[in-house]
Amino acid sequence: MEGLSFLHTEEQAQYGEPAPPPATRDPFDVTHLGELFDRFQGQIDAMRAQAAAVQVTDQESHDTALTMIGEAKQIAKRIETKRVEVKAPYLNVCKAIDGFAGPLVQTVKGIAGALEDKIRPWIIEQDRKRRAAEAEARRAAEEARRKAEAEAAEKARQAAAEAAERNEPPPPPEPVVMPAVPEVPTETRSRVETATASVDVVWDWHIESLHDLLDFTPAVDARHNELVKAMTPWINAQVKAGVRRIPGVAIYQTERVKTRVRR
Repeated sequence: MEGLSFLHTEEQAQYGEPAPPPATRDPFDVTHLGELFDRFQGQIDAMRAQAAAVQVTDQESHDTALTMIGEAKQIAKRIETKRVEVKAPYLNVCKAIDGFAGPLVQTVKGIAGALEDKIRPWIIEQDRKRRAAEAEARRAAEEARRKAEAEAAEKARQAAAEAAERNEPPPPPEPVVMPAVPEVPTETRSRVETATASVDVVWDWHIESLHDLLDFTPAVDARHNELVKAMTPWINAQVKAGVRRIPGVAIYQTERVKTRVRR
């Protein structure tokens, strides 16, 4: 293609030198992004040192601190804007990949879940039968043990009586022979080439009374922060709506300083 040229600088345009081929960059190498944000570090370090030295005692020192607040928020906003900007292409790629794969995964998981619902009643019934057979086997084994021990004791008694008639010491007791008991599987499990299914007995729960649970001090103490975090949006909404009495919550007025960046 005659006359085609890639010129990036005025010097190249002047002398007609072709531009070098563009450098190939690994799209997943974020080193250059780190360098992009590193340029803020020196400014932030200097500001941290200055802020630590500020003592607000008069109007001038107050204005100095307020000026630094505005500058700090401006820097934070620039960093956040840049973060969103450079992150967007990666997020878009991730969203696209999730859009391709996510529905497929959810569909096949839904298929598996529906089939699990279908096999659950049957395999639970098989497990119920196995447990009943296991209990019957234990009962039969216990009955057989008692019977064998009773028979052995009777034989020993008869042998001792016969020995006594002969003025002989009683013979040693014969070992108790336990009759065979049918074996029962110790678990309900099915296997195929691609999967297994089994029934386990686990402890489960559901909340019957949230009020009673919240009155249970160990539960509240163990999860205090999580409970406060969960309740905070609701409490904020109530206070904002004008509610001034909530059991267990102190509601009061306090001073709050607002600062914002001037444009």
